[in-house]
Amino acid sequence: MVNYLILVFLLCIGNSFVNAMEVECKSLASFFDVNVFFQHADICANIARYYGSKNQLWYVDKRLEHEGDVLSAYFNKDGTNILTAESIIHNSGFYLWDSNTGQKISVGDKITTWSIQRAVFDEAEKNIIVPMGEGVDIRLLIYPKTNTVCNNPKTLRWQMFYKGKEKDSKEMILVSGYNHLWYMDMEQDQCSVVNYCRFRNIANWNHKKTEFVEIWENTLKIFDKNGINHELSYTYDNFIPRSVSYNHKKTELLVCGGFDEAKYACIIYIQDRSSGKILMQLVNSCHIFYAYFNKQDKEICTFTLDGMIRIWNRSTGKVVAQFYNGSANLTRSLDWNYAGNKIVTATDKCAVIWTRYDNCTLAQLLLRNLLGLWILVEKPNKTIDSSIKLLGSVAAVLRCDKDELCKVWNSFSENIQETIWLSMNRLIQQYGK
Repeated sequence: MVNYLILVFLLCIGNSFVNAMEVECKSLASFFDVNVFFQHADICANIARYYGSKNQLWYVDKRLEHEGDVLSAYFNKDGTNILTAESIIHNSGFYLWDSNTGQKISVGDKITTWSIQRAVFDEAEKNIIVPMGEGVDIRLLIYPKTNTVCNNPKTLRWQMFYKGKEKDSKEMILVSGYNHLWYMDMEQDQCSVVNYCRFRNIANWNHKKTEFVEIWENTLKIFDKNGINHELSYTYDNFIPRSVSYNHKKTELLVCGGFDEAKYACIIYIQDRSSGKILMQLVNSCHIFYAYFNKQDKEICTFTLDGMIRIWNRSTGKVVAQFYNGSANLTRSLDWNYAGNKIVTATDKCAVIWTRYDNCTLAQLLLRNLLGLWILVEKPNKTIDSSIKLLGSVAAVLRCDKDELCKVWNSFSENIQETIWLSMNRLIQQYGK
């Protein structure tokens, strides 16, 4: 009875809201917390655009299918291409894809029988760098140069691998091992130890490749590019950092970790690069595998143990989108494109391209809210196995016009319909009867 009264109350508010939308433009703007009201013929479009930015909808745009496991997937600088690495027993390769069409451009098809770990572009995007091998027998393949930069350095591991570029245009890479950081000159095919690092170190370049940050136990240190001088040393109290990266302006650090000896890293610190001061703390309910700023430093993307990708607003610290990508055990990389409206993940035997939907109408936003309301007030029947049955149940429970719901639903593209349905079906199976 209580739930029914709440439902009636929400529906009354909804009806009042729709009426207000038609006559009270300024009140509608106030309802959505629009600070600057734009005088425009299409008020609904302006409201939807603003509200949609705080409640983003991401959908699967393309699936780049592979025969073997996808180990990595990264955008090039302008986001037009995606480089993937694939692992098949005794037959590994890497490929270049058109991110808009999803068509494959064969680059290193089955180029090596070695076990490869990932593939990345060099700074100029003229070569592809591939760390290969297992255990202490690690080599770096430069394609199409195809020579080995570093052959079997004793304690080298593939654990971390970063590329950079010196001012004199020499290509440099930084490899993090169990005991050392290796700094490699790709022109002269030489590798040398930057500095001695303790067991299980984590290291990362800034985006200008002028310095790198290292974490060991509960201490964060920033070194100059030669690994000699300390730029910053920060020790955490009751917090164990497990990963670190820079923002693109080189002004902030993104540190993931957990308290004490916590098994999972559920906390994100945004820290000032100069002082180490903690500027903001983001808390997630489960372990965070990846956390990166987008290229504009306005949003942070995380991938977590529950298989969810979450987009966080840097200014407010609030989650503006969350969507299910797939099993955490099968997702091996995550990357933003330059514009910040696409994300690619290496998941199982597929590179998945997620795209943000920026043209949501007010009617589509209201439908999404109705779906969210329905899952809250109704314990759904698990026999609902299609979007048609879903819309029928929503219409019956919330006393809506089914034809109108279907009309709005059909205004979404098939890709977006599939993404919304898979998300709802997952909730139905999780919370349904």
